[in-house]
Amino acid sequence: MTGVAELVGSQSWLTAAGWVGIVLATVALYAAAAFELEGARQRRVLPLGRRGSARTAVGGELDQQVAQLAREAGVRQQL
Repeated sequence: MTGVAELVGSQSWLTAAGWVGIVLATVALYAAAAFELEGARQRRVLPLGRRGSARTAVGGELDQQVAQLAREAGVRQQL
């Protein structure tokens, strides 16, 4: 949006770009706080919107969490 504001030279585009920046900064601060609290307390404190395999990787049982580990990149088939 800032690029468009520079090309057009309109004050309304600069204002919109500023508000989008404020929203993005707020979302980034929320996510950082949620991840830090989750790491410190070893449980989910603030919702992050995880779905599917991401939710299983964090909140599932140990056998569910490591089920796909053998197929991950960098894991050797044989030593």
